[in-house]
Amino acid sequence: MTKTFEHADGYIENGKSGYYRIKDFVFGGEMLLPAIRKTFTLANVLEVTAATTGPRGGDAGHGCRAMVRFNDLAGTAINAKIIPESVAGNGGVELTLAGDCELFTLIDGLRFAADALEDLAREQSIEHKEVC
Repeated sequence: MTKTFEHADGYIENGKSGYYRIKDFVFGGEMLLPAIRKTFTLANVLEVTAATTGPRGGDAGHGCRAMVRFNDLAGTAINAKIIPESVAGNGGVELTLAGDCELFTLIDGLRFAADALEDLAREQSIEHKEVC
């Protein structure tokens, strides 16, 4: 029997697999996204979580969701800035990290997040070329 653990940040661990609980900003309510989490350690410790439903055949209204989370577990000089909505678009997010080790854990974390999202999307058996 596999034990399930819910973490305070929304991550749900169930054996080797995991899910991330998000509040759906498009339709409201909650969604569970298949997720992968990994920790990168140098002089700092940066935890990266990547989650996605995989492609759903269209824009946000079709239900595809993707999420990447960067979490300082120890000694990571990290700052996040929300870029507000404007006439040009919906805004965005800016991450700034300070320090040599932070640079390298960020590089490794970004590479991991891209690979994890690609693997999770592939598991849903729809290639992005078919839906975009």
